[in-house]
Amino acid sequence: MFGCVTIYLLNATISLLYMKQLYIFIVLLCSASGFCQPVKDSLLEADKQKVSDLLHMANYLDNCALTYFLKPTDEKIKMSFSRFYKEIVVGYNPVPSINISEYLGYKNDVEPINSDAFCDIVSGKNLESLILITETYGYPSFERMRSGGRKDLHSANMICIMRNEDFDKKLKTIFKIENKVGNLSDKEYNHFKFIMKRKKVMTEDDVKWLEKNAGVVMKFNDKLQP
Repeated sequence: MFGCVTIYLLNATISLLYMKQLYIFIVLLCSASGFCQPVKDSLLEADKQKVSDLLHMANYLDNCALTYFLKPTDEKIKMSFSRFYKEIVVGYNPVPSINISEYLGYKNDVEPINSDAFCDIVSGKNLESLILITETYGYPSFERMRSGGRKDLHSANMICIMRNEDFDKKLKTIFKIENKVGNLSDKEYNHFKFIMKRKKVMTEDDVKWLEKNAGVVMKFNDKLQP
């Protein structure tokens, strides 16, 4: 499951400032020439690894947030959230070029005060990142990210269950456009619309619907796989 200010990224990652400047350039170029999609395709091709790193981090943090959220109370007593954050979330960082605390907006080794705060900040930052990526490059679908034989790259196959609903209106607007231009497949779009309706509660029937109509294979696992 997946759940979405200044984002401080290091070395191989895209800085938020860079992406904002790039987005402004794209808007101006598209307005002048009408070649918006080809421009976005070219930019994505050039920055695929950077975009993949951001998507990998977003998926990882969403998984971490959900993993701790689903832990039984006795397990949470044995492993406090502070310890979970330091040893698991930060300790198993799958993208060394991204500093997790800085990605979440924390400075000087400050950490979320509890798991609720962690879920909220992860949701907000992930969705900010996904929206900015989509506005800059177009929706980073499985097909677009892995075109050209790059099977190692991550795509935005995120289920926004752990999400800040303040972003819903924006997501609905840009995803409708992305589906229309072909960056977001009908199956992915059906998946997204279904999740928007279900808020944060899903049943077994919901999972069956997703598997049948959105091409999604759902696996519930309360153990984090580093």
